[in-house]
Amino acid sequence: MDTQEFIELGKGIYGKIITVTPEMAKEMLSHSTQSRPIKKDKVQQYAADMKAGKWLFNGSSISFSDKGNLLDGKMRLLALIESNTSQDILIFKGFNENIIATIDLGHHGKVRKTGR
Repeated sequence: MDTQEFIELGKGIYGKIITVTPEMAKEMLSHSTQSRPIKKDKVQQYAADMKAGKWLFNGSSISFSDKGNLLDGKMRLLALIESNTSQDILIFKGFNENIIATIDLGHHGKVRKTGR
């Protein structure tokens, strides 16, 4: 994804709402370097909601690092592929890769080890 089409938000972060297709989701997932466990039930629920037209744009985002690596949104992308639908998703680019240790803290309750 070229940042020319994105809006610069400040601090090196760019954002844009994109209608993401299953093909685009596959390409985005190819930039995943984290081996976080996949919650299959969550992916299936998201996919079912997408297929049924119940998935609403709510600002949940897909985030990429300043190096182009996927940081957050893996299960939403997998669900999009499984549902074979296109969805409007807020995409952010430009985060420092170290933020991966702070994503989903409410769910996990602690900072994840990143191997760095």
